[in-house]
Amino acid sequence: MRHQEVVGYQLHIGAIQRKDHMLKSRVESRLNALGINQFEAVEGSELSRHFVYDILAGKKKSLRGKNALILARLLQCSVDYLTGVSDDVGSPPKEAPQVTRMRPIPAAGIIDEQSWRLQNADPISMPLFAPLLRYAESKQMLYWFRGEAFEQVKPGMFVVGVAAEDYIRNHGAIGPGSSVIIQKMRLMDGQKFTQLIMRKLSNSSSDRAFVKRLEQSRTGHDVSDEADSERIVAVPVLAMTDI
Repeated sequence: MRHQEVVGYQLHIGAIQRKDHMLKSRVESRLNALGINQFEAVEGSELSRHFVYDILAGKKKSLRGKNALILARLLQCSVDYLTGVSDDVGSPPKEAPQVTRMRPIPAAGIIDEQSWRLQNADPISMPLFAPLLRYAESKQMLYWFRGEAFEQVKPGMFVVGVAAEDYIRNHGAIGPGSSVIIQKMRLMDGQKFTQLIMRKLSNSSSDRAFVKRLEQSRTGHDVSDEADSERIVAVPVLAMTDI
């Protein structure tokens, strides 16, 4: 029984030694095939200058994790080939796609024609929604819709709006028939209050004035802080519920 244990252990060690030798020979084979030396192979990569040299010198006897993937890409072969699992050179592993962490759409206010909110009041807590890729080049804002339903938008839903100036610049004109989010401002007891409403523009003189005011803001005439004013701030592009 003791002899079987020793023999088994010796066989296991032998398998590891053959695998180590395989790694060295496979690396040498790929270097020759590519016509480069051990230092040129890792140039400009995350691997240390002596990474491949250590394999050829017998100092490094295994590959694992990220380093195995990187070396396989540098030597233009599969990890299985380098480690002796396969005799087929294979294809280098693909680069993992880079994931860009996107900031959620910032909360911009409550759409409710029945209420006024003190300007610069504490931020509103809203769910986190990722920006819409279709409007990635434009400023996006998140609104909470309250009050009476507007077309398919019902109370309690969240509305993504694209800043009016950006919408015109990147996506098209605003005019009669366009749904817009309008900010009203009033001075009450020496303090500024705002109200947000959503409706469709008509061809009336008042709505033409809204569009004109928007055009003035685009040309540098800022009316955002004027008391008793109304202006188009965004174009609603999506309404959704919090899942």
